[in-house]
Amino acid sequence: MAAEKLTRGRFVQIIIMLTLLIGVFVWRTVTFDSAKSIECHLKPNCVFTVKNETFSAERLENKILLKKPSDDWTIKTQASDVQIIEKAEFWELHSNKNSDFEITISDLEENNLAGVRFRI
Repeated sequence: MAAEKLTRGRFVQIIIMLTLLIGVFVWRTVTFDSAKSIECHLKPNCVFTVKNETFSAERLENKILLKKPSDDWTIKTQASDVQIIEKAEFWELHSNKNSDFEITISDLEENNLAGVRFRI
C-alpha cells in the first residue's frame, strides 16, 4: 500500500475528507457553549441568572429554598447527603452536613446547563 502511486482519485478523496473534517471542527468550535459555573454565597440569600431566567436561593434554618422561574427546569446533585424536594414554585434542598455542596441546573432542551455551588 505504501509503495503505490498516489492517483488523482485518491488525492481528491483525501482533500475532500480533510475539508470535511476541518469544516466540522470549525463548526463545533464556533457553536460550543460551555456550562456555566456559579458560586452562590448564602448570607442569607443570593440571586443568579441562567439563560435569562432568574433564580433566587434563600437559606433558612436547616434548608435552602431555591425558587424556580418556571416548570421547565430540573436540578440534581452528586452529593449523597443532599435531599431535593420539589414543590410547585421552588425546590427545598436539605443537607445533613452544614457544608458547601453543588447542584446542576438543566432545562428541557439542554443537559447540565449550569453548576451552582452553595457556600454556607
